Amino acid sequence: MRKITASRALALALPSVTAMTVTTAAAALTSAALPSQVHAADAWPNHVIKFVVPFTAGGANDLVARAAADAVSKRLGQAVVIENRPGAGGVVGADYVAKSKPDGYTFLVAPSAR
Repeated sequence: MRKITASRALALALPSVTAMTVTTAAAALTSAALPSQVHAADAWPNHVIKFVVPFTAGGANDLVARAAADAVSKRLGQAVVIENRPGAGGVVGADYVAKSKPDGYTFLVAPSAR
């Protein structure tokens, strides 16, 4: 099996989504603790990937996360679960991701501040 970086895996998974989705996915990648390189022995992804949306279901962030999750799931052949954790203007979800296991399977999908 050949080596692949996690960022390359996501780039391969997202060619058919909109620019807004790609921007959101890129923001999610920068906030997640990804392994710098995945080796064949690690076979990333080998279990469910979780996208955490720190806002209620049905909002713009949730819809973008679901579109990105669908594209990633199809491309990588691994299930992607959306978990909404609203509260405190996004702090509850961000805190959850910050305290999650740093294995590269939990991503925060949130808008970027300008």
